[in-house]
Amino acid sequence: ILAHVERYACVYKGYRELDDLISLGVLLQLSSECVLKRFDRKSSFFIKMINKGYIHFLGTDCHSISWRAPVMHDAVTILRKKVPEYILDKILYTNPDILKKDGFL
Repeated sequence: ILAHVERYACVYKGYRELDDLISLGVLLQLSSECVLKRFDRKSSFFIKMINKGYIHFLGTDCHSISWRAPVMHDAVTILRKKVPEYILDKILYTNPDILKKDGFL
């Protein structure tokens, strides 16, 4: 699992690089903070990535409650308006459950 996929420059070059990673078996995790309005310029790009099926997991960059507190609830609220429910269900529940049970997707 490549966590914090938003931190890698290749992500912004186009979907071909993402296709290459996924074809190698890499699963992609996006930080929930990326869909919030403070990431407005890039948040629409990240939401497109989710809608196109490039994101397998949604995580947080939480380090503690007071520093980088989790914003999962806020992110999911936004995504419920912009992503089909079946995709959101897959990245929030189905994929993590499969990974936990089987060790891979």
